[in-house]
Amino acid sequence: MYTPRFCKVGDRPVKALLEDDGFGVYVFDWKTGNFILDLTYLEIIYFGRMNDVEILSEQEFNIYVEKLKKERGLS
Repeated sequence: MYTPRFCKVGDRPVKALLEDDGFGVYVFDWKTGNFILDLTYLEIIYFGRMNDVEILSEQEFNIYVEKLKKERGLS
C-alpha cells in the first residue's frame, strides 16, 4: 500500500494522497497554481531515481507551493 507523499520532482510540487475513493497523485499546474491528477508521476515518486525526487514534509511542501504561487502571481 502506498503512503502519502509530498515532494518536488525537479521544481514541480507533486503530492500523493490516500482519499476516500482511492489513491491519487496530483501535480502542480504551472498556469493555475492548482493541483491536477496525474498518475504518470506515481512511478517517479515511489520508484524513480531519488536524485530526481526531493521528499518534503507536508509543512515544507505547503510553504514551497505558496512561494511558487506568489512568484507566479497566483495567490
